[in-house]
Amino acid sequence: MIRILDKNVSDKIAAGEVVERPLSIVKELIENSIDAGADSIVVEIKQGGKQYIRVSDNGSGIDPFELELAFTRHATSKITQAEDLESIATLGFRGEALSSIVAVSRTEVITKTRDSVSGARVVIEGSVIKNIEAAGCPEGTTIVVTDLFYNTPARQRFMKSDSAESTPIIEFVSHLALAYGDIKFRMINNEQIVFSTDGKGKRLNTIAVVYGKEISENLLPVSLQENDMKLDGYVSSLQISKPTRRNQVYFVNGRIVDNRLMQEAVSRAYEDKMLTGRFPAVYLFLKVDPQDLDVNIHPNKLQVKFRDEKRVSDFIERAIQSALRTIEASPKAVPGVNWKARSQETTEPSAITIQEEQTNIKDFLAKARELANRVEPIELIKEPEADHVEIYRRPIKEKASKPKGVDIWELEIIDTVFGTYILTRYDDCMYIIDQHAAHERVFYEAFMKHYEADAGVTQPVLAPLLIDRPRTLADLTDIIKSELLKMGFTVEEFGSQSFIVKTIPLFMELDEAEHFVKDYLASITPDMDYKAPNRRKIIMGRACKNAVKARDNITFEEAKALLQDLAKCDNPYTCPHGRPTLVKLSLYDIERMFKRI
Repeated sequence: MIRILDKNVSDKIAAGEVVERPLSIVKELIENSIDAGADSIVVEIKQGGKQYIRVSDNGSGIDPFELELAFTRHATSKITQAEDLESIATLGFRGEALSSIVAVSRTEVITKTRDSVSGARVVIEGSVIKNIEAAGCPEGTTIVVTDLFYNTPARQRFMKSDSAESTPIIEFVSHLALAYGDIKFRMINNEQIVFSTDGKGKRLNTIAVVYGKEISENLLPVSLQENDMKLDGYVSSLQISKPTRRNQVYFVNGRIVDNRLMQEAVSRAYEDKMLTGRFPAVYLFLKVDPQDLDVNIHPNKLQVKFRDEKRVSDFIERAIQSALRTIEASPKAVPGVNWKARSQETTEPSAITIQEEQTNIKDFLAKARELANRVEPIELIKEPEADHVEIYRRPIKEKASKPKGVDIWELEIIDTVFGTYILTRYDDCMYIIDQHAAHERVFYEAFMKHYEADAGVTQPVLAPLLIDRPRTLADLTDIIKSELLKMGFTVEEFGSQSFIVKTIPLFMELDEAEHFVKDYLASITPDMDYKAPNRRKIIMGRACKNAVKARDNITFEEAKALLQDLAKCDNPYTCPHGRPTLVKLSLYDIERMFKRI
């Protein structure tokens, strides 16, 4: 039998969709505080928020005459008509937060507006107003929520441990503190202050307070604006990475979001610069026209959808790449590959020949000991810092400063060892270079230069290649042909399920070109970005295949030529996969190993 649910039951069901856990309450209350114009917000929780949540602000408050109405479902001051949903400018707008909270908890509200003589206090249990009275209080609103889900025991049993519930709350408040730097935030957990921000609007200071100095000292500013889109914030340099994405925080129009599109744009920007399984720290704040954004995806309002996803994705990627170019090596000529990988030769590798005077290690250590004046652990060589932001593929007009640590040009070769590493020195440090990683970087940048050219030189294929076309890509045929053309491939349809390749890039072998197109097509799905990331991955593989391998003995002259080519690279300090090309061993490290210090 079909029946209409009792209002008490339906309200609880609706509330459960909005209030999933203590975090849901904290989120809704803080967002209301921000919408109310508060510049000071205090959040306090006990037992993971399951038993006690208090959010206090100095915002505009709630008019005493509207206090009862504020807790009625679908009551809101933020929108008035359906058309308003097309341009949401506030964080809260559904009119469901307060009504849902009071439906599943015991709630006390104390509030006062600027124009009111006195404030008001109301106590509500399970949507039922138990008491309402005048109260003396400062301007703003304080909401205390206790005994969450006391009247829905089934939901109560599914709440997690205190720590599991408190952790996401603390993370969320810290994220908002970062986004709204002009608001003072104080986070209290079990009567202990977790953090407190000054509200002076300096995001980097807030990052240092909330996330620590290790992160704040290794961040690069991001800033880009094009027409109605603006992106700013910070991304980590290549000196720091994390094993998860927990330090990646995204905001769109002041609203924290969980958006795969933005994550993928960041991943593409770092694709050839960071180890697989490691992630940069990212704090990005995107502003778009509200009419180009849909925030009505889910009641938690964490999901958003952009009208033009590709434009947004490309915009974010370009902004981050521009920031990363400020720490790349001094711009030099495009790297050339002027010696062949020994792995491609048929002759037996020759023995290492040292053609320069051997380094006197005793003198080297003696000199280095005099110069050593600070403790330095073994570390990856740091990326250089540039004096300006390089505009991609435009002529360089300024010379960037030397990298922190050493310039590749200044390294002096000592020897090659194990058929894999090149030993070099500079000043009071030794630098060990991975020949495969270094050569891979040289090839990668040379190949990328050709691939990313708008118009490359092509060669006709005498016997055209016939390649199967996945049926799932039928709607993308024109786009695929256009993208392949940019890469130097002329591709035409051949029947309903095949492509025929008529021209390929001049610098490619025929079998290599065939694999390239096949791999490219295999990497595409109708719902993903089908551009540069796929090309990069393929180019990374090609560079790895062509580079000299470990255990391939190279001569002194070949090692010298490799370092010269590496020095010309835009980023000589990591291979395309993010592994370091060189590591530093200081005098302190050496003497510590021998227990001299």
